[in-house]
Order: sequence, then structure tokens, then C-alpha cells
Amino acid sequence: MEETSTGMAVRVGAFAALALAMAAALIIRFGKIEQRARETYRIYAVFKDAGNLIPGANVSALSVPVGRVATIGLDERRTDRVRVTIDLFTDTQLRRGSQFAIRQLGLLGDQYIAVYPNADVKESFLAPGEVVEGTSPPSFEEAISQGTNLLASLHEITNHLQAMLVRVNERVLSDENLDQLSATLSNLTEAVAQTAVLARSGSSFLDQTQARLGQSLEGADATLAEGRVLLAEMRGAVTNVQGQVELRGGQLGALLEETTAVANSLAAILGRIERGEGTVGRLVADDSLARDVEGLVENWRLHGILYQEENSRGPDQPAGRPRPMFGFSRR
Repeated sequence: MEETSTGMAVRVGAFAALALAMAAALIIRFGKIEQRARETYRIYAVFKDAGNLIPGANVSALSVPVGRVATIGLDERRTDRVRVTIDLFTDTQLRRGSQFAIRQLGLLGDQYIAVYPNADVKESFLAPGEVVEGTSPPSFEEAISQGTNLLASLHEITNHLQAMLVRVNERVLSDENLDQLSATLSNLTEAVAQTAVLARSGSSFLDQTQARLGQSLEGADATLAEGRVLLAEMRGAVTNVQGQVELRGGQLGALLEETTAVANSLAAILGRIERGEGTVGRLVADDSLARDVEGLVENWRLHGILYQEENSRGPDQPAGRPRPMFGFSRR
């Protein structure tokens, strides 16, 4: 009975030892013990701020472990920098010019050093003991500060735009300026209407000419027996007159197109005035230019295109004086 108990104890002990050995092997295989057992060579990286980096943190190149952080401390030569000691695996060869940056796994994960290898084959490999410049992790407080400054700038720009709109409403879009602009447009509309009347008169003239030509052709046909030579001359004259008629019609059409183009240009100018572009924008920004324009409008009202009979007629001047249009009197 005692021998059976002793044999059972030996078997249990052997099984426990085997389990511990297997657990140790797994820990060495999948844990950081294997990395610590690998041979390394040491380099140094200098950062402005180490963030939350701790000794033992991983060093990865393109997500592949290539080493670990040994120590972290202030740089003896530059006290405003952090000196990080990095142990790289001996089978890892990084060329000079490779970038070292402190990064973080996820939002709340551990920080590590990410290496971005230099692919230039002309560069030599880093040697043990070399010092490289590193990139510090982004600062959350600095990002908040920059966002606050941006909001302040946007608020200032908004206030400036509001002030500009107020000045546009007060100076440019005043009732007096709008009335003057409306008067100018009325004069232009009248000129366009007169042009249309002339065009209709020209069309009536063409109709009368064509009717008279038809009568002449009928008379020429009646006198066909008098001679074929005379008929040929009459037809040549008719062809010449028709060419002149078509030429005059084309000229009238071009005149109408130019008038339409002028109206479209005035509409575009009004659109720019409403949007505050061009000279209007300068009126908003430059007070001296606004005063000059007001003086020019006043001068036009007294002597120029905005002249009105009531403003210039003296007490002894007759009331029948015509009102000037665009600087010239209408008679």
C-alpha cells in the first residue's frame, strides 16, 4: 500500500514538473523573455518630450519588433532634450536617415517607438553608439490650444464681415444712391426702346421696298416682249437691291445684339455691386475713396449726368430749360 502511494506521488510530481517546464517554454516563446535573451547593440535617440514612454517598451519597424527601450533620462549635453537608450537586435540593420517617432497603440494603449526605415541603399547602416534625432508624440494640450486660437480667429473674421456689411448698407446701398441708379437705368431703358422703334421702322421700310420691287418685276414681265437684254438688266438691278436690303437688315440685327449686350453688362455690374465686389469693395475699405465718390455724385447732380432742372434754376431763370441726359441737353 505504501509502495503504491509512493509511485503515485512520483508520477504526480513528474507530471507537475513537466507542466511547469512547458509553461516556462511558452512564456519564453511568446513573451518578452525571448526578446531579452536575444543579442542586441545599443544606439541613442534624442526627443523633445518622451511622453508616457517607459523602459521596456517595444521598438518596431513597420510593425515588426526590432528592439526595446532600455533607459530614459535627460540628455547630458542638451538638458532640454530627453535621451532614450534603444537596444536593437543584432539581426536588425537600419540605415542612416531612418526616422524614430514615439507612437501609441490605440487611444489609451502603451506608447512605443516606431521606426520608419530609410530605403536609400546609398546610406550606410547605423553603428553601435550612434545618436539619432527622434519625433516626440503629439501633445493633446497643444492641439486644444491651437483649436482655441482658430475659434478666436474665426470669431474675429465674423465680426469684421459684419462691420463690412453694415458699412455697405450705410454708404453704398443708401436710398439716395439707389434712386440715382434707378434714374440711370430708366434713361437706358428709354434709349433701348427708341432703338427698338428704329428697328421696327427699318423693317417696315424693307417690306415697302420688297412690295415695290415685286410690282417692278411684274411690269418687267409684262414688257418681256420688248427685249431680253432689258429684262437681264432689270434682274441684275433687282439682285443688287436685295443685297443692299439684306445688308441693312444685318446691321439692324447687330445693333439689337449690341444693345442686349449692354443691358447684360449692366445687370452683371449690379450683381457685383450687390455682392460687394470691385469698386464697391474699395468704397467699404477706403473712407477717402467713398468721400471722393460722394463729391463726384454731387458734382454730377449739379452740372453733369444727374443734373436736375430744380437744382440749377435760379429765381430769375425761366422754367422751360430742358433736363440734361448724360451731360447733354435734350431738345
